[in-house]
Amino acid sequence: MVSLGIQRISRPVVNLLVARFAASKCDATEAVAVLTATYPFGHLPYGWLNQLKPVSPAFQKEKPNNSTPVLPGRTIGIFCSTVVAFSATMCFILFWIPGVSVAVLEHVIGVPHQLAVLCVDPLKLFAFLSFAVGVRAPLVGWLTLHHQTKLILPSVPVRVCTILALLFALPH
Repeated sequence: MVSLGIQRISRPVVNLLVARFAASKCDATEAVAVLTATYPFGHLPYGWLNQLKPVSPAFQKEKPNNSTPVLPGRTIGIFCSTVVAFSATMCFILFWIPGVSVAVLEHVIGVPHQLAVLCVDPLKLFAFLSFAVGVRAPLVGWLTLHHQTKLILPSVPVRVCTILALLFALPH
């Protein structure tokens, strides 16, 4: 519950900090507009990887009259690796090939060209999140399967510290 609350509040906190650290009111508006356009588009190729969390608990539990799991862990590992590779490929195609992200932002989403160009660098950072989410989601599922959910709790302070470190470390 705490983790979900931190996740829900982190985006408005990031928007607030970015706006506060901007040099002028015009820069603050532009920076928040970039975040507003970047966040949903950046999550598109990898956001669904969070749905890997229930895969292990659903398919590795034991059958009622048998001690073998419905699907072996190796099969689930291959599946998770495959979808992470697909997601990462989509991220790199959309965000790292010059002009692709600007074209999508302009023609599909309707973002003005000047703003779309400013979104390119933040979107490049999103390409690497496929790997983080692709490792975290199946791990959370595995921990849930083995009733070790207390080990998930440190993710909350790690998330907060990572957000703050990136906000202060990355150039404006």
